Amino acid sequence: MGARADNEIPRMTGMASVPQCLGGSVPDTGTLPPLGIDIDPSEGRVLVRDRDELFGYELWFRPRRGVLGLPGWMELSFDLETGDPIQTAVPTSEVMAVARDAGLDGQVAAMTAALASWFERGGHSACHRIAATLRREVQAGRERERLSLRAIQARLIELIVAGESLTVMCERGGFVSKHGRGDTSWLLRRAGLMRVRCSRTGKVRVARTASYNVFCQLVAAADASPHEFGA
Repeated sequence: MGARADNEIPRMTGMASVPQCLGGSVPDTGTLPPLGIDIDPSEGRVLVRDRDELFGYELWFRPRRGVLGLPGWMELSFDLETGDPIQTAVPTSEVMAVARDAGLDGQVAAMTAALASWFERGGHSACHRIAATLRREVQAGRERERLSLRAIQARLIELIVAGESLTVMCERGGFVSKHGRGDTSWLLRRAGLMRVRCSRTGKVRVARTASYNVFCQLVAAADASPHEFGA
């Protein structure tokens, strides 16, 4: 869910159990209901209904901080404790990964490419740089730089409900501390099964996608193969 760096989690504290972080409506089997997505190309907006959670993405002028500054996608979600809105800059590959679960990643790519084309017509070198950045983000999405976690979440939940040891799952996936012990918090964060609040920004974050390498770790934790999940 800004760009969620898979190697950096600044001082975060766990906030919710597995069912709570997923909206409280995941059946014991781990089976997920269909993902609801509404796309409005004219407004540059993607609205998502996933279990009991509503969130969305919109093409905005992102705050000029870090690699995700300037125009691109912003995620809008809500703090489940306070109801406060949370805005987070995300790459196009993240939005495409989420939309891919509903077969709509091509529409997200087209919306982003249309914005890139608008900047290309500006004629200024700064406009061309923005356009090039947007097109690189689209290409990264097409190359599946980020992968949705919904399917692997369902498998992990099924194993947890069946009594599978989280510690064993951590060891299988390589979610092990420097002391050689399974780090269950690390596994749950990366799987998007735990909401965490950043002590620096106060933002609540939950992973919706992962890089290919982290996705493979999660698949290994579930004692499965990436091919089972189309990766």
